[in-house]
Amino acid sequence: MKKYLLHIQTLWVLCVAITSCGGTEEGKDTKSNGTLTANSATLPNHVKYTFHKRNEKGRKPKAGEMLTFSLLVQNHKDAELSNTTYTEQPYEEGESYFTYKPYFKEVFAMTAEGDSLSFWISVDSLVNKPGYLATPKVQAGTFLKYTLKMLRIRSKEEIKRELKEKYAEKRKQDSVVIAQYIQEIKKKEARVELQTTPSGLLYYIRKPGKGRTPIEGDTVMVNYTEKSIEGNLFGKSDSPTEFIIGETMPKGLEEGLTLMTEGASSVFILPTELGYGENPHGNIPKNAVLVYEIDMIRLKH
Repeated sequence: MKKYLLHIQTLWVLCVAITSCGGTEEGKDTKSNGTLTANSATLPNHVKYTFHKRNEKGRKPKAGEMLTFSLLVQNHKDAELSNTTYTEQPYEEGESYFTYKPYFKEVFAMTAEGDSLSFWISVDSLVNKPGYLATPKVQAGTFLKYTLKMLRIRSKEEIKRELKEKYAEKRKQDSVVIAQYIQEIKKKEARVELQTTPSGLLYYIRKPGKGRTPIEGDTVMVNYTEKSIEGNLFGKSDSPTEFIIGETMPKGLEEGLTLMTEGASSVFILPTELGYGENPHGNIPKNAVLVYEIDMIRLKH
């Protein structure tokens, strides 16, 4: 389960990558019920656009950076088709958001942080393309109107730095909750010998096992209980469950599995950054400190 997560629901998915960028002069504000006026400017790919707000000295996207933006899509009668108020997408080539959005890359290339603009794409240029969804709301001979607001542009290094600072503070908060939890555990299990890995994963072994520990590519069969450190149950295996090392999330759970051998029973405490962090997962809320009780049944070679 990897990285850079989110996508906008639109009316089509098109497998065309546009890599050129450029533009003409900025046009004046265009008022439209799907009808374009001469005040709009035109890109080389024939997409019409007009800026509502422009930051002339603003930062523009570079390959590999993360873009945070909102996007409103309307038909020729200004009926709302989709409205994503906040999304993040990597600005890069390959299997990315922009690969499947024809004309988008040119528009985003000229849009700086803080800008807002509208642009129009001809419906006729989209018909019969892979994934195009015909609907009465989108008529031939008309234009789809997009209103884009570029909220933030960040490099991977900036994102890592932000996360590091954020998790440093969260780590302090987690340590207090974890310390209280351990005190309660020791009251019930007097022989608890808590260990901590370099990543910050905490664990103790209830029952040792035998054999080798799993490596990437191995499949392990376990019984497990997944809960919050406050005791809220998120998941429990009704029968032995398989996990593949290298494809298991969250990363703290996978690390824990690599410390076990067949027949072992262990408890793993995952601070926020080793769990799902700020991303809710199913019924697991964001910033949850997780506790996994694992019984390793078998290691499949």
